[in-house]
Amino acid sequence: LTTCKAKKNICFNERGIYGAFFNEKYNKIFAGNGNGTLFVLNDSLRLITQKQFADGPVATCISSADNEYMINTSGDGTRYIWKVSVDSIALYYKNKTHSAASMTCLFSPKMKYAVSTGHDSTVVVLDWKNKSIIKRLYAATGTVRFAWFSYDDKYLFWADDNGFLYKTETETWKTFKKRISPNAVNCIVSDMNNLEIVVSSDDNNVYVLNFLNLKIIQIIKAHKG
Repeated sequence: LTTCKAKKNICFNERGIYGAFFNEKYNKIFAGNGNGTLFVLNDSLRLITQKQFADGPVATCISSADNEYMINTSGDGTRYIWKVSVDSIALYYKNKTHSAASMTCLFSPKMKYAVSTGHDSTVVVLDWKNKSIIKRLYAATGTVRFAWFSYDDKYLFWADDNGFLYKTETETWKTFKKRISPNAVNCIVSDMNNLEIVVSSDDNNVYVLNFLNLKIIQIIKAHKG
């Protein structure tokens, strides 16, 4: 999103946008910037409201599967969950979740869990029904960059900046890990049939993996930086 005075679009400052998401039910865009401000816009990029609430960047903003809630994290390690309405958003849940910056968060597809990842080497799992932290998963070292749920909520995938991909069973919370890359793994997605996973890495490659055992099926040289 860029400044456009003629169209009176929202102006984001020089610290940029850290995460934005479109809510399909209420036709709202959520976007956070590097100064700790959360913006709510309509689908014409007109500003509805803005909230200054975080110490450090407002990271990933993402809606729940039913579009009734929105979750985001911040540079001070706090997780925020908002109730979305026709007019605006209202704070629903707030928790100091990480001891360092948190940069990724999401709901599980079936709304059993909400998770956030952090620079403190952790993934923190919230039980959505009870609004309580039920599990704290630890990487060996470094930042946990990204997390992703399988579409049946049975598996949680997450990755660190040492190139390890972790696969956690949500029934037992047992974790299997495998090093995919010599560099940080920074994005993970899976298909809906639990057959394949695709991850990207700072080594400029995209990896296609077997969902079951994380075996590499294909490596695609995708980027130059």
